Amino acid sequence: MPPLADINVEVKWRAAMALGEINDTRAVEPLIQALKDNSAYVQAEAAWALGNMGGPAVNPLIQALKDNESDVKWRAAYTLGMINDTRSLEPLVVALGDNDSYVQAMAAWALGKMGKPALEPLVRALENNNSEVQWRAALTLGKINDTRAIEPLIMALKEKNSLVSVYSEEALAIIDGPGAVEPLIQALKDNDSVVRWRSAEVLGKILDPRATEPLIQVLKDNNTDVRASAALALGEMGNASAVEPLVETLKDNDSYVRWRAAWALGSIKDATAVEPLIQSLKDNDSYVQANSAWALGEIEDAGSVEPLIVALGINDTAVRASAAMALGKIGNASAVEPLILALKDNQSEVRINVAWSLGTIKDATAVEPLIQALKDSDMDVRANAAAALQMIGEPSVEPLIQALRGE
Repeated sequence: MPPLADINVEVKWRAAMALGEINDTRAVEPLIQALKDNSAYVQAEAAWALGNMGGPAVNPLIQALKDNESDVKWRAAYTLGMINDTRSLEPLVVALGDNDSYVQAMAAWALGKMGKPALEPLVRALENNNSEVQWRAALTLGKINDTRAIEPLIMALKEKNSLVSVYSEEALAIIDGPGAVEPLIQALKDNDSVVRWRSAEVLGKILDPRATEPLIQVLKDNNTDVRASAALALGEMGNASAVEPLVETLKDNDSYVRWRAAWALGSIKDATAVEPLIQSLKDNDSYVQANSAWALGEIEDAGSVEPLIVALGINDTAVRASAAMALGKIGNASAVEPLILALKDNQSEVRINVAWSLGTIKDATAVEPLIQALKDSDMDVRANAAAALQMIGEPSVEPLIQALRGE
């Protein structure tokens, strides 16, 4: 209800509400005009009243989509979505390209509300020259969730505009995942590399085992992005049959592909990848090294402790930080002394992870160094040191009491 202090607003608001209840077509045009009222309360009540009238209000509302005022247009789109009349489908698709983003969003919402009848106009909109129309159409097709949109959305993956291809990818992941698998597998062979790598990404989101072997084959694609996306997808799917091919991919001539392969092996967590990942700690690319360290931490094999300790000395912050975290996940006591030394690393990112790992290992010899770390110049290091002392528990009590006393 509007503020009672403004009696004129209240009069118009109550009039609009009453007209919506009476449902007389003579009120359609005045209510359309009320969408332009200075009061948002009156606008909202007029939109509700028009929605309540249904069919007779559709054509005037379609005309209102062309109004000069954005408030009128988005409220018209909203009301058309509530009425859910197929006459408004094409005008709403046109409104996807409006120069006001809120009008675009409300038109997309309205089309999504209409559901399957909006499918064909939205599929046609994927070929529109306006990228705003295209990506909002793709987004809405995902919400409608009809398998007939799969092939057009796969074609839309080729669009140069990144928003169009991204939302097409997201829609494909939503639309009946299993139903999209076979067309996406076929798309892995498309002549366009963008279609291939985006199809691989979608398959990684759907997580259907039918895609495992085709994605393994794509690890040999001649395009770097395609191979990298296939590696990422295989990691997300977590199928052990991908381990050996991913181990081979650690030797790829492109570092982007190699670090994705390392990440994938860490996600699958198969111990047979430990030795190859240890070797990848020596890679000449720091991203590969850091992801290999992370992966070894995920697999939690004691055989990787010594190589990870060595990695604490690598001249790259991300690698040292990943190695420190990995040692904490493995939890082997032999890492305590090297980690204590790493509490003095000149990079706070490393010290933060070191403190966490010492707390995870819970070795009492780390208590005094962690007490000292409570004075670190970095707030996050101090916070992790305190948390680590708490994790270690009883051995921390006396030193913490002394710290409390300022001793």
